[in-house]
Amino acid sequence: MQVGSKARQIEVFITNVHHMKDAMHILRLLKSLFPTAIANFDLEDCEKVLRIEDRVIQVNQILELVHAEGFLIKIMEEG
Repeated sequence: MQVGSKARQIEVFITNVHHMKDAMHILRLLKSLFPTAIANFDLEDCEKVLRIEDRVIQVNQILELVHAEGFLIKIMEEG
């Protein structure tokens, strides 16, 4: 890590997003709310994983946004 750089956090969520068009819609919404975040879906994973990386991750806002779009989402537990 370079001196002065800020550490980034990573959060992984389990979702029920199955279609690429829905994933892309959610990613656009996330990017508009969190412009510095890097987010992606792994729709091939059985848990339809959403991965987000940013300096600060607003977990509650992410959960609310995805729920508001009609999808289920929860934090993937470590272990």
